[in-house]
Amino acid sequence: MSGRITDRLGGAERDEALAFLDQAQRFYAAAGAEDLANPLLYYYSFLNLAKPLIRALGFGGSLEVAVHGLSNKRIGEGSSPKDFEVKVQHLHGEQVNVFVELSDKLGFGRPAPGTSYNIEELMVEMVVGHRLWREATQGRERFVPIADVEILQDATASEMWIRLLVEREDVDRFGIGHTQTLREGRLIDDFRLVKEEGVPAECFGMEQLSAINYGHRPSDKLPDLVAPLREPLWRIVTSDPERSYRKYYLHLTPPEVPRLPQLLALWALLFHYGSMVRYQPHVFAAMTRERHGAFIREFVAAQPEQMLYLFASEMCEREVAKPAIA
Repeated sequence: MSGRITDRLGGAERDEALAFLDQAQRFYAAAGAEDLANPLLYYYSFLNLAKPLIRALGFGGSLEVAVHGLSNKRIGEGSSPKDFEVKVQHLHGEQVNVFVELSDKLGFGRPAPGTSYNIEELMVEMVVGHRLWREATQGRERFVPIADVEILQDATASEMWIRLLVEREDVDRFGIGHTQTLREGRLIDDFRLVKEEGVPAECFGMEQLSAINYGHRPSDKLPDLVAPLREPLWRIVTSDPERSYRKYYLHLTPPEVPRLPQLLALWALLFHYGSMVRYQPHVFAAMTRERHGAFIREFVAAQPEQMLYLFASEMCEREVAKPAIA
């Protein structure tokens, strides 16, 4: 990330971004050594990391008046996830909302001030810890793993498109229909189910409805081809080179339930836990002892490293992961 900042920025903007990056690294290192305070330290690490990221992606305003962009609010009387929400803040004066700017620069639009996200719904969006959430709530499976992402080509028409493959067993064992996968995966408007030659018998396929035209080199259009999948596909970082260091999932969300893109959901939930540690440590301690405690501990232990590599991938505009260990 340091190299990317140096390549893309110059002068005072480069120095500012590198200073934020250095502070992010220091907070991250401190969080690894401090158990009780680490949600707060991790959050401040990513707050400082978001600032050079939005700068590298084209933000030109002042970061000296930047604010978190979210507020933590209790909406119930207990300490369960349903009793809390995070809300997008209204700005005052020349303040910069880091959460809104991050969403905008990642291509996900600008959440409106006052928009709220219930904590339980944010928990549902976490790949790591999802089984723990299901056990605590008896909720239904929300993640379907993608067996393969294929790029198909018609050289005669100079067109290419994407096919997603899902193993039938992964949906059948949870009673999830193929059309339901398409609809709740938020692909229903852009993809169709296919049972064509080339789809393995153990899988079903979902293909893009609209192909992309390319000129002399198909590779020039790859960023445009995959851009529509950045929001509906969830990913985890792996050390498996055979899977290109990533494993992809569809998040199945009922149509009436709002959801955030993966990286923003991670940010918002980490903000919530960090805020609880800072302002209501006794409530946070109680939360870790209740039925969602295993999920919270798993989230704090495993998700910051996932977030770090997702942030690095956005900064460098390519997949970044730890190398496989021989």
